[in-house]
Amino acid sequence: MTKHTIVTSWTEEGYQKYGRDFIRTFQEHWPEGTKLIVFYEGTNLRHDWRPITEVPNLANWMRVIAPFQVMHGAVFNQYDIMMDARTNRVIFMQNAVLRQRKGKVFWIDGDVITHSKVPQTFLDEMLPDDKLCCYLGRGDWYDSETGFIGFNYDHPDCEHFLKVEENCLFSGVVFALPRWWDMQTFDWSRTALVANKPHLASAFVDLAKDLPRGCMHPFINSRVGAYMDHLKGARKGGTSRREDLEVERTEPYWQAIINGSPEAKTA
Repeated sequence: MTKHTIVTSWTEEGYQKYGRDFIRTFQEHWPEGTKLIVFYEGTNLRHDWRPITEVPNLANWMRVIAPFQVMHGAVFNQYDIMMDARTNRVIFMQNAVLRQRKGKVFWIDGDVITHSKVPQTFLDEMLPDDKLCCYLGRGDWYDSETGFIGFNYDHPDCEHFLKVEENCLFSGVVFALPRWWDMQTFDWSRTALVANKPHLASAFVDLAKDLPRGCMHPFINSRVGAYMDHLKGARKGGTSRREDLEVERTEPYWQAIINGSPEAKTA
């Protein structure tokens, strides 16, 4: 069985906007043998994509929040993604693949491109065999960035953590938190698990722990950014901006952005 599995998801609209570039750059730059699983929400299923409807517990979660528009991010007649509990869908997708495939499973957002060749050793360096999870933290000042996150189902406490996350959602704890998106669900669950089992603090690897405090974009400023760019929000269809970089990046992709070259867009 493949040791490393990457999971992502998009709608048909998302595929047209950014999923094509995810697939193209994944095929170009990732090592042979890295398994990619795409959960698709739409009517035009392609390749070996999986319908999102097959994800266990996801339909139950969507049914729970369906009657409440505020849980869909509708706050004072405006959309607020921080209050959109539908973003927690990624948790159910991650957990489904972890339980099915075991081993190491990494979630990468669908609006990510891979701009440079990824070494065979990269994922194991991000998530060593004795660790439960790797993530992109923002310290105590804001929620972690979950555009890249990895879990090791072979860790003896991984299943326990998955259940803590699911209980955070279905118990309603998430709605007592300041924000209802998946990033806060992850952080609360990690903190709760470590509070109950302090020895597990070292089982969570913060890939952004050495970045400057207040770094809003740990994805591109961490080692993950050496190979990928997260084109979230207004960046979709373009690149990240040089002002988002808080560390020195020497990779050709980032040098092109820093120098104002259009070459980065063809990564």
